[in-house]
Amino acid sequence: MRFCGTDPSSGGADQTAKLWRLSDNSLLRTLTDHSNTVYSVEFSPDGTLLATTSSDGTARLWRVPDGSVVRVFQGGGGSAVKFSSDGRLLLTLNGGPISLWRASNGQWLHTYTNANASALDVASDGKHFVYGRNDGAVVLARLPLWIIEATYQDYAVTLRWQGGSGRYQVQARMSFATGAWQNLGGPTTNTESTYACLSPMFYRVQSLLNE
Repeated sequence: MRFCGTDPSSGGADQTAKLWRLSDNSLLRTLTDHSNTVYSVEFSPDGTLLATTSSDGTARLWRVPDGSVVRVFQGGGGSAVKFSSDGRLLLTLNGGPISLWRASNGQWLHTYTNANASALDVASDGKHFVYGRNDGAVVLARLPLWIIEATYQDYAVTLRWQGGSGRYQVQARMSFATGAWQNLGGPTTNTESTYACLSPMFYRVQSLLNE
């Protein structure tokens, strides 16, 4: 069961998730699109969305006010689902592996296939997640660096990213497959940078070790 404000949600073996009013224990809404047991529920940070994950092989996003399905994450089924602190990422745990998804469009980003995880949570700092392994260990890990937006206007490229170590190096090169990457400026703690671009270029952002 999870709480959002004063109202909780729950999921169960009847293949549904339920929204309840805490003040009088009344059932507000039953969410019925899953086809197998619902194992985990999680409200988005702003409380407008509810994420669920099920043994039917999917995770789903629901709009809290009306109970409509916003998005289906194929392959996101499992025992746990968590939002990142800004609501941009969804993390799912499925029998050991941990997967990351873009919440806005359902895009799969990465899977930690060897996590061997049995429990999962995300830190409020927006930089870390933690998982418990089946061998009894607890692992604290950084959320991976990923570019959330790249725009081009007036011969300039603006990159915005999040995650990683908090210390970054932006690089560029002319060819996608070959050639040396050139540093664009020095290491930075910013998560947004703009660069003049008069010809086609490929960009990347590296997460640097903290010194």
